[in-house]
Amino acid sequence: MSEELVSPSLQRVRLRSRQGGFTLLELLIALAISSVVLTIFVQSLSQQARMNTRIRDAAARALSRSIEEARFRTIIDGLTPAWPEAKGEFFVGTAGALRGLTRTPLSASRALVPVFVTIEPVEPAFALRYKEGATDWTIARFSAEARFTYLGADGVWYDAWPPEENPDPGSFGDAAFFETPQLPRAVRLETGDSDWIAPVGRTVTLPVRERDLLPGTDGLSAGEADL
Repeated sequence: MSEELVSPSLQRVRLRSRQGGFTLLELLIALAISSVVLTIFVQSLSQQARMNTRIRDAAARALSRSIEEARFRTIIDGLTPAWPEAKGEFFVGTAGALRGLTRTPLSASRALVPVFVTIEPVEPAFALRYKEGATDWTIARFSAEARFTYLGADGVWYDAWPPEENPDPGSFGDAAFFETPQLPRAVRLETGDSDWIAPVGRTVTLPVRERDLLPGTDGLSAGEADL
């Protein structure tokens, strides 16, 4: 049928069909492009979600580690010497454990109490254990082996306290005439990942007791009773 014999209305319908329609190939190409774009979008969202999870987990681990280090610092900050007659309460430290008197126990008690802190193997890691009377807590865990070292007045870190030789605090070689102090200057916990260094508390003397002032009395002073 020639174009001359086709009615004007049919010609307009054919023209609109050629201008506004899509071929099957064009539809397939559009679907393929949409699929690729959607895949990239979903992968981007998934990657963003994984990144957010890692950031959140890292922040939680950092906060938890900060709390654990703060507990360790609290214990060491409160360390105080024992009275001369209480030899069993003198501070003693090795690479794997330390014990002594602290004014800042982790329990609710405000008393001057002996504490015992150990590094114990707990598969697949190592645990920092805190013992105070009936209290026995795991206050930190480490993926690698940890150990304690102790800072002397000479600036040297020792594997045990008291050390075999008295740390020399001066330049006159007079260390032999002085006793090794009960407490080191600081305690370091080497964890493999990082080191925790906690200075020993500012109070390095025991409170005065009544029997120290009045011979023959065994009571405690009012200030000491509040500890």
